Amino acid sequence: MLIPIPLRRRTYLWDPASGELTRLSELEAALLAEAPQPMPAACPTATRYAVAKYDSGAVDEAYTALRDRFAAAGEVVGTPRLILPEGTSASLAEAALRAAMTAFPQTSVALTGDADALALAASLGVTLA
Repeated sequence: MLIPIPLRRRTYLWDPASGELTRLSELEAALLAEAPQPMPAACPTATRYAVAKYDSGAVDEAYTALRDRFAAAGEVVGTPRLILPEGTSASLAEAALRAAMTAFPQTSVALTGDADALALAASLGVTLA
């Protein structure tokens, strides 16, 4: 299970099973916004039209990589994890914590982060494991 986190003009994917946050490229974010979920094996024609400004080879490569990333994502069993490495911007930390609260409203989150991330989680009302 991967959860998209839009932040300004960037999109991140959060994997609650591993806790990782990954920044998507502009093309990957555009594909994610346009592709139906679950992503079919071949990039749909409507999605290709939506990202027509990109090279078709780059679209194929990015689509396959994004589809593989979703396929490889583990299911969350038990407690979702969120890793916010030192130096994570406050806006990204807040967006990720809000996404965690939305995706897992009655569940504690195992947060790994610095003191600022922990304080932000407390101020937002995120229940920590």
